[in-house]
Amino acid sequence: MSEGHLPAFLHLAMRTGLELSPPTERQALLARVRAIQTRAEAEQYMRDVSQKLDAFRSGATTKP
Repeated sequence: MSEGHLPAFLHLAMRTGLELSPPTERQALLARVRAIQTRAEAEQYMRDVSQKLDAFRSGATTKP
């Protein structure tokens, strides 16, 4: 999956996801990131984190 800056963006998304998720979801989140094998999977994960961040910013959710 090492294409240019994609690993760096994936790492940033992972850190953001960890920050926005409760501690009980930490292991599942890390397992999901470790399982990413393709660019499409990485892009989907980053979209999911982006949606979570948008919800947090709009006040729909609170930081754990």
